[in-house]
Amino acid sequence: MKTALKNKASGLPFAELYAMRFTFIAGASLLTAAGLIYCFVSGIGDWRIFTGILFGSTVSAVNFYLLAYSIEKTLGRKKAESAKRVANIWYGARFIGMAAVFSFLFALDLANIFASLIPLFFPRIHYFITAIKK
Repeated sequence: MKTALKNKASGLPFAELYAMRFTFIAGASLLTAAGLIYCFVSGIGDWRIFTGILFGSTVSAVNFYLLAYSIEKTLGRKKAESAKRVANIWYGARFIGMAAVFSFLFALDLANIFASLIPLFFPRIHYFITAIKK
Protein backbone atom coordinates (compact mmCIF):
# COMPACT_ATOMS: atom_id res chain seq x y z
CA MET A 1 0.00 0.00 0.00
CA LYS A 2 2.77 2.42 0.94
CA THR A 3 4.64 1.66 -2.31
CA ALA A 4 1.53 2.42 -4.38
CA LEU A 5 1.16 5.80 -2.67
CA LYS A 6 4.83 6.57 -3.19
CA ASN A 7 4.65 5.70 -6.91
CA LYS A 8 1.52 7.82 -7.32
CA ALA A 9 3.10 10.79 -5.53
CA SER A 10 6.26 10.66 -7.63
CA GLY A 11 4.17 11.05 -10.78
CA LEU A 12 2.45 14.26 -9.70
CA PRO A 13 4.97 16.68 -11.22
CA PHE A 14 4.86 14.82 -14.53
CA ALA A 15 1.06 14.65 -14.43
CA GLU A 16 0.82 18.42 -14.00
CA LEU A 17 3.27 19.01 -16.83
CA TYR A 18 1.32 16.53 -18.97
CA ALA A 19 -1.85 18.52 -18.29
CA MET A 20 -0.09 21.61 -19.68
CA ARG A 21 1.12 19.91 -22.87
CA PHE A 22 -1.44 21.66 -25.07
CA THR A 23 -0.38 25.09 -23.78
CA PHE A 24 3.29 24.37 -24.48
CA ILE A 25 2.60 22.95 -27.95
CA ALA A 26 0.17 25.72 -28.90
CA GLY A 27 2.42 28.43 -27.46
CA ALA A 28 5.51 27.16 -29.26
CA SER A 29 3.54 26.77 -32.49
CA LEU A 30 2.13 30.31 -32.28
CA LEU A 31 5.57 31.73 -31.51
CA THR A 32 7.06 29.82 -34.43
CA ALA A 33 4.35 31.14 -36.76
CA ALA A 34 4.89 34.67 -35.48
CA GLY A 35 8.64 34.24 -35.99
CA LEU A 36 8.13 33.06 -39.56
CA ILE A 37 5.85 36.00 -40.33
CA TYR A 38 8.36 38.39 -38.76
CA CYS A 39 11.19 36.90 -40.82
CA PHE A 40 9.28 37.12 -44.09
CA VAL A 41 7.86 40.59 -43.51
CA SER A 42 10.95 42.29 -42.11
CA GLY A 43 13.60 40.26 -43.85
CA ILE A 44 15.90 40.63 -40.85
CA GLY A 45 14.91 37.59 -38.81
CA ASP A 46 17.16 34.56 -38.61
CA TRP A 47 17.40 31.03 -37.22
CA ARG A 48 18.08 32.31 -33.66
CA ILE A 49 14.37 33.09 -33.28
CA PHE A 50 13.51 29.43 -33.78
CA THR A 51 16.28 28.09 -31.56
CA GLY A 52 15.16 30.62 -28.95
CA ILE A 53 11.62 29.27 -29.08
CA LEU A 54 12.89 25.68 -28.89
CA PHE A 55 15.30 26.27 -26.00
CA GLY A 56 12.93 28.63 -24.18
CA SER A 57 10.08 26.11 -24.34
CA THR A 58 12.36 23.33 -23.12
CA VAL A 59 13.74 25.39 -20.24
CA SER A 60 10.22 26.48 -19.29
CA ALA A 61 8.95 22.88 -19.22
CA VAL A 62 11.93 21.66 -17.18
CA ASN A 63 11.59 24.62 -14.80
CA PHE A 64 7.91 23.90 -14.27
CA TYR A 65 8.59 20.20 -13.68
CA LEU A 66 11.28 21.04 -11.12
CA LEU A 67 8.91 23.51 -9.46
CA ALA A 68 6.25 20.82 -9.06
CA TYR A 69 8.87 18.32 -7.89
CA SER A 70 10.26 20.75 -5.31
CA ILE A 71 6.78 21.51 -3.97
CA GLU A 72 6.17 17.79 -3.62
CA LYS A 73 9.45 17.35 -1.72
CA THR A 74 8.77 20.40 0.46
CA LEU A 75 5.32 19.20 1.47
CA GLY A 76 6.80 15.88 2.51
CA ARG A 77 8.78 17.54 5.32
CA LYS A 78 7.50 17.30 8.89
CA LYS A 79 9.14 20.44 10.23
CA ALA A 80 8.32 23.88 8.88
CA GLU A 81 11.92 25.11 9.07
CA SER A 82 13.15 22.09 7.13
CA ALA A 83 10.45 22.62 4.50
CA LYS A 84 11.33 26.29 4.18
CA ARG A 85 15.03 25.49 3.76
CA VAL A 86 14.33 22.85 1.09
CA ALA A 87 11.99 25.22 -0.78
CA ASN A 88 14.61 27.99 -0.76
CA ILE A 89 17.34 25.65 -1.98
CA TRP A 90 15.19 24.39 -4.86
CA TYR A 91 14.11 27.93 -5.73
CA GLY A 92 17.70 29.12 -5.92
CA ALA A 93 18.87 26.06 -7.84
CA ARG A 94 16.12 26.43 -10.45
CA PHE A 95 16.90 30.08 -11.12
CA ILE A 96 20.66 29.59 -11.14
CA GLY A 97 20.16 26.74 -13.61
CA MET A 98 17.94 28.86 -15.85
CA ALA A 99 20.38 31.76 -15.69
CA ALA A 100 23.25 29.43 -16.61
CA VAL A 101 21.40 27.95 -19.59
CA PHE A 102 20.25 31.33 -20.91
CA SER A 103 23.68 32.90 -20.31
CA PHE A 104 25.29 30.09 -22.28
CA LEU A 105 22.79 30.46 -25.14
CA PHE A 106 23.13 34.23 -25.31
CA ALA A 107 26.93 34.28 -24.88
CA LEU A 108 27.35 31.92 -27.84
CA ASP A 109 24.64 33.80 -29.77
CA LEU A 110 22.63 30.60 -30.25
CA ALA A 111 19.20 32.04 -29.47
CA ASN A 112 17.17 35.22 -29.69
CA ILE A 113 16.68 36.74 -26.22
CA PHE A 114 13.00 37.62 -26.59
CA ALA A 115 12.06 34.34 -28.29
CA SER A 116 13.78 32.45 -25.46
CA LEU A 117 12.14 34.30 -22.58
CA ILE A 118 8.53 34.40 -23.83
CA PRO A 119 7.95 30.63 -23.25
CA LEU A 120 8.61 31.17 -19.54
CA PHE A 121 5.09 32.63 -19.42
CA PHE A 122 3.42 29.45 -20.76
CA PRO A 123 2.54 28.09 -17.29
CA ARG A 124 0.92 31.41 -16.34
CA ILE A 125 -1.05 31.43 -19.57
CA HIS A 126 -2.16 27.85 -18.94
CA TYR A 127 -3.46 28.59 -15.45
CA PHE A 128 -5.07 31.84 -16.59
CA ILE A 129 -7.00 29.98 -19.30
CA THR A 130 -7.89 27.20 -16.84
CA ALA A 131 -9.24 29.77 -14.36
CA ILE A 132 -11.32 31.46 -17.05
CA LYS A 133 -12.87 28.12 -18.07
CA LYS A 134 -14.07 27.50 -14.52
